[in-house]
Amino acid sequence: MSEKIKILYLDDELNNLIGFKATLRLDYIIYTAQNPSEAHAYLDKHPDIRVIFCDQRMPEKTGVEFFEEIRSVHPHPIRILLTAYT
Repeated sequence: MSEKIKILYLDDELNNLIGFKATLRLDYIIYTAQNPSEAHAYLDKHPDIRVIFCDQRMPEKTGVEFFEEIRSVHPHPIRILLTAYT
């Protein structure tokens, strides 16, 4: 059996993180972070993370700002920006 893909989800809303992890935990290794600092720590500790989901609207910085910040250090993961704001 092949190794599970590692996914990081950054969102300041705990309920979103819990639901995401509960839904995908059987097929993927899921890491969740509530702030950019926590997300940076996961990326540094797990350089083999393949996909990063990130909320756009967070208190500390936007998802776009976070992705711009990590692009040079962690260029390989697929980056997916999420928003519930309409």
